[in-house]
Amino acid sequence: FSVTDSELKFTGFGGNVASSTGGDILFTTGDGTTALNYEIESYASTTGTLVAWVQVPFLSSTSTTNLYMYYGNASAPTPAVSVAQNVWDTNYKGVWHLGNGDSTAANFYKDSTSNSSHGTLTDANGNSATTAKIGTAMDLAGDADFIEMGTFTSIDGVQKVTISGWTKRRSVNAPNFIGKQKDTFG
Repeated sequence: FSVTDSELKFTGFGGNVASSTGGDILFTTGDGTTALNYEIESYASTTGTLVAWVQVPFLSSTSTTNLYMYYGNASAPTPAVSVAQNVWDTNYKGVWHLGNGDSTAANFYKDSTSNSSHGTLTDANGNSATTAKIGTAMDLAGDADFIEMGTFTSIDGVQKVTISGWTKRRSVNAPNFIGKQKDTFG
């Protein structure tokens, strides 16, 4: 879910979201009461820009699936009901939203799964965040920039791996964008 809407600004900036961190935002199924698992990747209280990953149990190919987003409840729990590990179950070995490093730890990129395979940005020149299809992304200039995931043991012993992501290569001859320093997985 990705949107910019003035209604989603914090109340202090003329919107209707009661928490400056977006802590009162939540998503439900079409019945309006069954809470959905979701992760807020980013929320900008001054602009009403929200990027959230919502786990939808079923999407029909033949009919509309309604979801509801609620906000504006000043008594909503803080932190929000949003728990990334509930969205990304144990089948996911690592999920990184690379546009937003943790501002409390320089160049730190959090794994949203319970595996905690957090990464650190290496050799990037300044701020490497850039506008992307969904929220922001990393602009790795190709001059030895990379994100080190440490030991990343959650895929050790795995024989088959599916890796997905949005990429835009600078040229056809650009270097590989992902790798693991072992001859084989396992």
